Amino acid sequence: MEARQLLGDGVRLVTAFHNVAAHRLAEGHGVDCDVLVFSDDVEARGAVVELISGMGLRGLAAGSLANSAAAEALTSILIFFNKTYKADGAGVRFTGLTTAPAVG
Repeated sequence: MEARQLLGDGVRLVTAFHNVAAHRLAEGHGVDCDVLVFSDDVEARGAVVELISGMGLRGLAAGSLANSAAAEALTSILIFFNKTYKADGAGVRFTGLTTAPAVG
């Protein structure tokens, strides 16, 4: 991963907000989707999930940094949905989850 190579092993690297419409956040409009959080550092990932929860959003621990590529790949599908269905920031919501992850 390029970021890891640039930043080095001592940096706690976390990614999130891949599939959240930036304009919805910037304008302060409601965000009706989950925010996926990825990191190889379980503690850092949990801290970001808590920060997101503090924003009134649902942050979900979604695994390692490698998983963030899959989330990023969904972006083109969301753009298609926005255009096809005239949506204003389509997002992803996961159902059937417990309130806390079994493993961060």
